[in-house]
Amino acid sequence: SDYHYGNGIASRFPIVEHSNEQRSFATFGEVRSMLNCTLDGDQHPFLRDRRFAVTHLDHRDENARLDQLRRFDPLAKNVDVLM
Repeated sequence: SDYHYGNGIASRFPIVEHSNEQRSFATFGEVRSMLNCTLDGDQHPFLRDRRFAVTHLDHRDENARLDQLRRFDPLAKNVDVLM
């Protein structure tokens, strides 16, 4: 495919840690990713000890969305806010 997709997190607070996890999903032959980050908790009380993540869930099929969530498993990675 000539199309490339990605995730991004824009923040006015400094990103102090990040990672990007990719998974292949056979449902539609696509690769999806989940971008994780931790922001500088000294900047705002809400940010302390929180992990943020963003991903694109499949919009066409609820079972595919649920499969994506199971395989990315944000709770096991201590993700507090999934966007």
